Amino acid sequence: MNRQKKLVILVLRYVSIFLNLFKDSGYHKILSPFDGNIVPSDMIAESNISRDVFGNSLGIQPVENKVLSPCACIVERISPVGNAMLLKVGNAHLIINIGLEFEKYKKEFFKLNVVEGQRISKGQKLMSFDIEKIYKVDTNFVCTITVKQNRTSRHVSFINAKHVSFDTILCTLNVL
Repeated sequence: MNRQKKLVILVLRYVSIFLNLFKDSGYHKILSPFDGNIVPSDMIAESNISRDVFGNSLGIQPVENKVLSPCACIVERISPVGNAMLLKVGNAHLIINIGLEFEKYKKEFFKLNVVEGQRISKGQKLMSFDIEKIYKVDTNFVCTITVKQNRTSRHVSFINAKHVSFDTILCTLNVL
């Protein structure tokens, strides 16, 4: 009986180790939702972004008119105009803004491919936008991604690069 107990304990330990190999580590690689040139947050005219009021931010001047999901997440909110989204990943939020002069934009500038409450996968198309129409009303057009975490989370360090594409890892988050 003693041998059987030891064998059961040993088997349970190996099963536990095996299952932990597939457990979510809590670390998520956040890919760029845009293809474009990086604009450091302190160079962005919008003071809440430049001072990282809502979280750590990074600006990107897009060269393509589409936005892809930076990770597997849930679409929590979409702005009334359609130029901004709040994405939930674990205990963190990602705020994606297509331009910062939303009062100048019209709903027809944006074509949404997702709805609020929808679970989305990494790389899934979130929306497209009419870059030419936006530049006509917003000469300082820049897109941003902001990482908003709870107060106990650490500072987020973004990639140090001049250009990013859709498969570029911007940062890694611990979202447990």
